[in-house]
Amino acid sequence: MSKYNFSGNNIIGSVGDNSISINHLNESNSSIDYEMMKKELSELYHHLLQKQSKNKEEVKLQRDIQHLIEIKDKATLLKTIGEKASKLFFDTSISVGAGVLANYIFNFLNH
Repeated sequence: MSKYNFSGNNIIGSVGDNSISINHLNESNSSIDYEMMKKELSELYHHLLQKQSKNKEEVKLQRDIQHLIEIKDKATLLKTIGEKASKLFFDTSISVGAGVLANYIFNFLNH
């Protein structure tokens, strides 16, 4: 997690090791880096795969992410991520430093 946090003007930022900043502003889906999001989904999946003890929600999230990785179309991927958005999905994305994914989930959950 970050060493320092700051906020203002609808932006929450952080500074330090493994920091990510969440942008509260609406982004158009066309500006989202599809390849980076796919990479982050893969990292998130492998993080959950390596976790020794998972609760039911984490097992379901792992299955959901596996399904998301298989989606080839950007619009379908973004729509499905929105349908699967949850606090656990967001928190897990933050914990592995998946900023593009975390930002999208955050914006979806808060709009």
